[in-house]
Amino acid sequence: MLTWNMTKIGSGNDAPIGKHVNILKAFVEGRSLNRFEAESLHDHCLNSTVSVLQNTFGVIIDRHRESVPCVNGKASVSVNRYYLNERPENIKRARDVLGAKLNQGVANGQR
Repeated sequence: MLTWNMTKIGSGNDAPIGKHVNILKAFVEGRSLNRFEAESLHDHCLNSTVSVLQNTFGVIIDRHRESVPCVNGKASVSVNRYYLNERPENIKRARDVLGAKLNQGVANGQR
């Protein structure tokens, strides 16, 4: 059984409760992310997080390749952009998983 990292990052009542929850919440809210954007959500290995969401919890995450500028715009790197598959049953599954994980965090005294 997978245990979620519900450790607070930072301090205060608004501290995030885990990268899996943060990433799934972003997807449920309609955001799409690449590996660099996920850094702001405390995720340093987005492909692994997506794998856990798909293989452990059955949430389908779609992706496509994109180029991101680097080296002050003189070059680019190819990365995946991830987003929640929009089939109604998948959105429901993602919301159910997110709700369960948020409730688990509250039950453990975390937000």
